[in-house]
Amino acid sequence: MPSNAIMKIMWGQVRSDQIWKGSFDNCCLGHVPKVGKFIKKNIVDYRMQETDGDCNIRAVVFQMKKRRNQKIRTICANPEDEWVQEIRSRVDERKRN
Repeated sequence: MPSNAIMKIMWGQVRSDQIWKGSFDNCCLGHVPKVGKFIKKNIVDYRMQETDGDCNIRAVVFQMKKRRNQKIRTICANPEDEWVQEIRSRVDERKRN
Protein backbone atom coordinates (compact mmCIF):
# COMPACT_ATOMS: atom_id res chain seq x y z
CA MET A 1 0.00 0.00 0.00
CA PRO A 2 1.50 3.40 -1.03
CA SER A 3 2.35 5.83 1.71
CA ASN A 4 0.25 8.95 2.29
CA ALA A 5 3.01 11.17 0.89
CA ILE A 6 3.11 9.27 -2.40
CA MET A 7 -0.69 9.34 -2.67
CA LYS A 8 -0.71 13.12 -2.10
CA ILE A 9 1.93 13.63 -4.81
CA MET A 10 -0.02 11.44 -7.25
CA TRP A 11 -3.29 13.27 -6.49
CA GLY A 12 -1.56 16.64 -6.89
CA GLN A 13 -0.28 15.63 -10.33
CA VAL A 14 -3.76 14.58 -11.48
CA ARG A 15 -5.29 17.81 -10.19
CA SER A 16 -2.65 20.04 -11.83
CA ASP A 17 -3.05 18.23 -15.18
CA GLN A 18 -6.81 18.77 -15.08
CA ILE A 19 -6.52 22.43 -14.11
CA TRP A 20 -3.99 23.03 -16.89
CA LYS A 21 -6.50 21.70 -19.40
CA GLY A 22 -9.11 24.14 -18.08
CA SER A 23 -11.75 21.69 -16.96
CA PHE A 24 -12.45 19.16 -14.25
CA ASP A 25 -15.18 16.56 -14.68
CA ASN A 26 -16.60 18.43 -17.71
CA CYS A 27 -16.68 21.75 -15.85
CA CYS A 28 -14.83 24.91 -16.87
CA LEU A 29 -12.55 26.25 -14.16
CA GLY A 30 -11.93 29.61 -15.80
CA HIS A 31 -12.56 31.76 -18.87
CA VAL A 32 -10.29 32.69 -21.74
CA PRO A 33 -10.10 36.49 -22.08
CA LYS A 34 -10.17 36.42 -25.90
CA VAL A 35 -9.43 34.20 -28.90
CA GLY A 36 -7.84 34.81 -32.28
CA LYS A 37 -9.48 34.83 -35.71
CA PHE A 38 -8.37 31.28 -36.53
CA ILE A 39 -10.06 29.88 -33.42
CA LYS A 40 -13.22 31.93 -34.00
CA LYS A 41 -13.52 30.52 -37.53
CA ASN A 42 -13.19 26.96 -36.22
CA ILE A 43 -15.92 27.09 -33.57
CA VAL A 44 -18.79 24.85 -34.63
CA ASP A 45 -21.02 24.54 -31.57
CA TYR A 46 -21.42 25.54 -27.95
CA ARG A 47 -23.19 24.59 -24.76
CA MET A 48 -23.97 26.57 -21.64
CA GLN A 49 -22.45 25.60 -18.31
CA GLU A 50 -24.50 26.74 -15.36
CA THR A 51 -23.49 26.88 -11.71
CA ASP A 52 -25.80 24.06 -10.73
CA GLY A 53 -24.48 20.63 -9.80
CA ASP A 54 -20.71 20.24 -9.77
CA CYS A 55 -19.69 23.33 -11.78
CA ASN A 56 -18.70 26.49 -9.94
CA ILE A 57 -18.77 29.09 -12.71
CA ARG A 58 -21.16 30.03 -15.49
CA ALA A 59 -19.53 29.63 -18.89
CA VAL A 60 -20.04 29.14 -22.60
CA VAL A 61 -18.20 26.01 -23.69
CA PHE A 62 -17.30 26.39 -27.37
CA GLN A 63 -16.61 23.28 -29.41
CA MET A 64 -13.98 23.51 -32.14
CA LYS A 65 -13.83 21.58 -35.42
CA LYS A 66 -12.42 18.14 -34.82
CA ARG A 67 -9.07 17.52 -36.42
CA ARG A 68 -8.20 14.14 -37.81
CA ASN A 69 -7.44 11.62 -35.03
CA GLN A 70 -7.93 14.15 -32.23
CA LYS A 71 -10.40 14.62 -29.43
CA ILE A 72 -12.96 17.40 -29.64
CA ARG A 73 -11.36 20.60 -28.38
CA THR A 74 -13.27 23.05 -26.20
CA ILE A 75 -12.80 26.60 -25.02
CA CYS A 76 -14.43 28.07 -21.91
CA ALA A 77 -15.56 31.68 -22.17
CA ASN A 78 -17.45 34.23 -20.11
CA PRO A 79 -21.06 34.46 -21.33
CA GLU A 80 -21.09 38.20 -20.48
CA ASP A 81 -18.27 39.07 -22.92
CA GLU A 82 -19.38 40.75 -26.15
CA TRP A 83 -17.18 38.58 -28.41
CA VAL A 84 -18.71 35.45 -26.84
CA GLN A 85 -22.25 36.67 -27.55
CA GLU A 86 -21.30 37.44 -31.17
CA ILE A 87 -19.92 33.94 -31.73
CA ARG A 88 -22.99 32.36 -30.12
CA SER A 89 -25.21 34.35 -32.49
CA ARG A 90 -23.18 33.23 -35.52
CA VAL A 91 -23.32 29.58 -34.46
CA ASP A 92 -27.08 29.81 -33.86
CA GLU A 93 -27.58 31.40 -37.29
CA ARG A 94 -25.56 28.65 -38.99
CA LYS A 95 -27.65 25.99 -37.26
CA ARG A 96 -30.89 27.59 -38.50
CA ASN A 97 -29.75 27.67 -42.14
